[in-house]
Amino acid sequence: MAEIKSQHIVFSYEALPELFHNDSRGFLTYLRRDKLNFLRFWWNFVGKNVGEKNQVSSEGLDFTIRELENGVTLTIITLPTPTKPKEAYYLALVLPKAKAGLFIKKDFTRIFTLERKANADGTSRMVIGEITPRLKHVEFTQGPDPSLEAFNQAVIEIIKSIKV
Repeated sequence: MAEIKSQHIVFSYEALPELFHNDSRGFLTYLRRDKLNFLRFWWNFVGKNVGEKNQVSSEGLDFTIRELENGVTLTIITLPTPTKPKEAYYLALVLPKAKAGLFIKKDFTRIFTLERKANADGTSRMVIGEITPRLKHVEFTQGPDPSLEAFNQAVIEIIKSIKV
């Protein structure tokens, strides 16, 4: 029997990444216009599809949008506090600056997560993961403590190193 994924997991690793990777400009247009209502709509939509016993409050859901010096739009989604393994603290949605005459394809967008991973010895560590355009989740690098500013800085350093 397949394990039913939490609302948090489906929202963070499937629903939002699919929306952003497939239509990043539209995603940001709606987020800027409708603000938290846009995120809560999708949180509640996912909740209806995971079943009542797997639904949780959207309390803590928030976002910031920054335009970086290199023209990259960085959107950080603060997620409700994780309560289960694999649930993320934050998502970083990275949209590069559009080049003249070039449409932004989903292969150019990046999504990073900050999550706690369990070690074999029972300890845990913070990891920055990435959700690819095909919704595959991979570990990217060691992560900072789960604070908005620390994650923001870590993602900015990643963006600089990969020349988005």
